[in-house]
Amino acid sequence: MEKYDLIIIGAGAAGLYSAACAPPDLRVLVLEKSPSPGRKLLLTGGGRCNLAHSGEPGELIDHYGWNGRFLRKAFHRFGIEQLTVLMARCGVKLYEDDSGRFYPVGDRAADVLSALLSLAGSSGVVIRCSMKVTGISEESEGFSVVTQDGAFSAGSVLITTGGRSYTITGSSGDGYDFAARLGHNIVPQRPALVPIHLQNHPFRGLPGIAFKGSICVPVPAGGTQCCRGEFLVTDKGLSGPAMLNISRHVLQGTVLKLELLGRDDFAVFQESVTAPGMKPELKTVLSRFLPGRLAASVLAMADCPPGLRAAETSRSRLEALHSLLTGMELTALGTGGYNEAFVTAGGIDLRQVNPATMESLLVPGVYFAGEVLDIDGDCGGYNLLAAFATASAAVSSIAKP
Repeated sequence: MEKYDLIIIGAGAAGLYSAACAPPDLRVLVLEKSPSPGRKLLLTGGGRCNLAHSGEPGELIDHYGWNGRFLRKAFHRFGIEQLTVLMARCGVKLYEDDSGRFYPVGDRAADVLSALLSLAGSSGVVIRCSMKVTGISEESEGFSVVTQDGAFSAGSVLITTGGRSYTITGSSGDGYDFAARLGHNIVPQRPALVPIHLQNHPFRGLPGIAFKGSICVPVPAGGTQCCRGEFLVTDKGLSGPAMLNISRHVLQGTVLKLELLGRDDFAVFQESVTAPGMKPELKTVLSRFLPGRLAASVLAMADCPPGLRAAETSRSRLEALHSLLTGMELTALGTGGYNEAFVTAGGIDLRQVNPATMESLLVPGVYFAGEVLDIDGDCGGYNLLAAFATASAAVSSIAKP
């Protein structure tokens, strides 16, 4: 049986970053069931690889829902500076766009993958693909990791198998089964960063229309969670960054409130409509705030006939428009599946993981990093940043004598 200091299960973003950070004196084996490493990494950011987002730790954790506070210690020890230095070692420079997202210069995810593989290789890390792990068992001096081609032993095991999203890349939730067999609680999974399907879809005839606004949903703890940004109409409902970010809170039957115009914008719209001598059609006025076809759809919902002049708009129709534009109620039919989801919500219960080291509190020597944990972030590089930060925390702890 081949023996290693550390076996990493899964050659995705977290697994490869762990391998890249591994010190040369640590004997490391990476086992990947797919034919090649980093398949999902190559798809991130539309192939451009949005691999991080700027921000202080306190700001960053607000982008991971209720479980963001688990990442506080990891983000205090790891940030864009460490990532930039690591990438530079292989000649990959990063740049920040106007929204705070970081990409490799050249906008090629393949460059990031090559850099991680090069760093891992320079440290003597062994990566074996088409090697499906079937089980992990404790031994007197570590662990036995069983594959279809034999078993390997190691003092520590790091599970970085990802979630269930992007099933075309081979993601199937294997890590949840490994952790459960070792006694861990697994929070039920669901697709996240995923389009929302709507009941009685009000914009069904407008697929492809993009607009800006905000969306609010009730949360179990009380109150509401809101997100402002860009939306995209699909044939089944709504997508776009704002809708994707709020999707972690959406279940079948959830009632969402869509704000197409904020209070100030609606006040300007109303003032324009009621101004003396306003001759343009009401659609022309509303189209200053919304895409033309979307404006026409909203006017139809408010029972405003085509060609209605702004000056002829009744008070009752203005009140109907106020309700639709500042708080349209939508009922979720559900969400897209794992094939449409960017990440997975749910996973290994964070109460059973040390947030400083990513080591299991139940089975010493077992570590977790990346999407296999019950963490999911917003669009914009947050999920890769969390994968890198948790991987860095785990390897730093494992490397200590």
